[in-house]
Amino acid sequence: MPDVAAYLSCAVVVLVCGYKLVAARGGPANPLLRYVCGVGLCLGVNMAVLAPGTIAAVGRVEPVANLAPLVGDRFTMAALGFLALAGRAVQSGQPGRRAVRWHLVVGGGLSLASVVLFLAAGTRNVDGQIVVGDNGKPLMAVYHVIFLGYIGACLAIFLRQIGRHVRHVQPSTPRLGLRLIMYSATAGILWAAWTVDDVRAVLFTGREGGPQDGLSTVLGAGCLVLGATGLTVTAWGPRLGRGVRWLRAYRGYRRIGPLWSALHAAVPEIALAPREPRRVPRDAEFALYRRVIEIRDGHLALRAHFHPEAPRWAAEAAGGVGSSALAATVEAATIAAAIEAAGAGRRYRSDPAFGVPHEVQANVAAETAWLAQVADAFTRSKAVAGVRRRVREELVADGA
Repeated sequence: MPDVAAYLSCAVVVLVCGYKLVAARGGPANPLLRYVCGVGLCLGVNMAVLAPGTIAAVGRVEPVANLAPLVGDRFTMAALGFLALAGRAVQSGQPGRRAVRWHLVVGGGLSLASVVLFLAAGTRNVDGQIVVGDNGKPLMAVYHVIFLGYIGACLAIFLRQIGRHVRHVQPSTPRLGLRLIMYSATAGILWAAWTVDDVRAVLFTGREGGPQDGLSTVLGAGCLVLGATGLTVTAWGPRLGRGVRWLRAYRGYRRIGPLWSALHAAVPEIALAPREPRRVPRDAEFALYRRVIEIRDGHLALRAHFHPEAPRWAAEAAGGVGSSALAATVEAATIAAAIEAAGAGRRYRSDPAFGVPHEVQANVAAETAWLAQVADAFTRSKAVAGVRRRVREELVADGA
């Protein structure tokens, strides 16, 4: 199972990074994209190299003991070098040649020094573990200190630079992509830093773990998945956003449906257009917008039938409900009473300001949230049912 996760994650990140690099060819220079893809490619290859299956296969023919872990660590250091450059590219757009040269010299020098230390330690592979003698323990410990120190320095550069940048980016799909890349980098650092346990193991036992354990595989896969998601969010993010908006609009459309149906039955002319034959509207946002307008038109059309006592009856029957719920119950009861009166042809004289809809912000989201409360009260509230019953009895007694 670890082999499958490692190879699959590597394949995904290679395909994604390759696609992004090919798609960017011929366009304006984008250093950030190149560096981020470099991070992903290095970490993906590293994960495949350190998979148990790869280590076992290389172990049969390797000219140097523990070649796969040595190569894997080099790819990890290269990934962190790209990560630091990506952080600088976020802030300045294009790191200067001096900064790039400094990273290459420092990163390359530390990587070369690590190789020398590793080879000088005289490691052996015993039952899948890296084993060193007493003379090699300090060398291997220094090897891991260099490795983790370089990772920490690159991480500090990246998070400082990109953290400053993200704070000034307005909420948007690119900002989400940058945050996902930050999380990916953090997971990658945790994955690489997991080798801190190897320092202790080498100094005290002369052994270190060899193949990746379960937690290392999870951290590595999480790093690659988050990175790939962050890189491609600008491609699939808008589509996902449209889907979320459609679901939100359709939910509101359904919630205010009972109130709209009752008003439409009482005042059919409120319909702005023939009803859409589809049970599920293709454009849920437009359907919701139209339904909100039609409900408000129905409310206005019933003004002459508003019973002057309906709000008081509803408030008395509702008792101790909260202010927002009480207002929704009163409006629902007023509409229910007006529908009964309109059906009987009964009109009432009232103040022109009577029955004015509850004031909400002038946007579809706020209107929908409020009308959803009114619709819930209209269909479920005992207070509204009681007002409707009293109006009906009064109409019967008056011979309406």
